[in-house]
Amino acid sequence: MNIDERIRKNLAVKYRAAILLGILAGITYSIVSWGIDGFRLSQAHAVLPYLPFAIGAILCGLAGALAGFLTYRFNHFFASFLIWLVTGLWFGWVGNHMQVSLLPTGLRMLSPRVYALAQYPLNETIAASQLLVTAAVTGLCVIGGLLAVNQI
Repeated sequence: MNIDERIRKNLAVKYRAAILLGILAGITYSIVSWGIDGFRLSQAHAVLPYLPFAIGAILCGLAGALAGFLTYRFNHFFASFLIWLVTGLWFGWVGNHMQVSLLPTGLRMLSPRVYALAQYPLNETIAASQLLVTAAVTGLCVIGGLLAVNQI
């Protein structure tokens, strides 16, 4: 095996590690945000208790994979800051819109009868807390993403 093959193989391993790190970041956020709630709802025999977790894991896992890939691809502190800032804003948006738009859309596709019963209005209290949730999640994503730059 010559040096060029070793470099390509090492590069592929590092890209996979970066993507896996991003996926784990998204899935961890989903577990904390909706996994525990889904488990408690399943214990109460709720209808589709893990649907918010599934939606969140897919959306946040894909965004995390893209962020991990781009972080390793650019391998620059400021670029990593911007990438994880945008990823944190996306995580916050998903977290804020799960109950009022994403979950009802999933229910409409999977169970229209349940969708008719589960309409959650967006009131002032929820709207006011969305900014705080987005700021906290974005800050944690930026910190975690910048710490991960040196790990890959």
